[in-house]
Amino acid sequence: MASKFRCDCGASVRTNLFEGHGVYVLVAEKHVEEDRSDDDANACLDRIVRNGTLVAECPSCRRLALIDSRYNVRLYPPSDGAVPLAEFVRRSEDV
Repeated sequence: MASKFRCDCGASVRTNLFEGHGVYVLVAEKHVEEDRSDDDANACLDRIVRNGTLVAECPSCRRLALIDSRYNVRLYPPSDGAVPLAEFVRRSEDV
């Protein structure tokens, strides 16, 4: 899997979970709540990342990229008044 892609605005967006900033994994609730009590923490995280969709935010134009397991990138421009993804995540963690 590539570790970055070029956004429509020309910026380079890193998608490696260890190196990227503003990179998240979008996971369906069913994959988080599966009863897998025999899994250790690493197996649980591997399953969540494997079943999730990578979400990255362009640092320049704030387009959101949804990246599937085949590394198909779908870009979505931010709407007017949208907060940066990192701010949205931080706010949701405070609730």
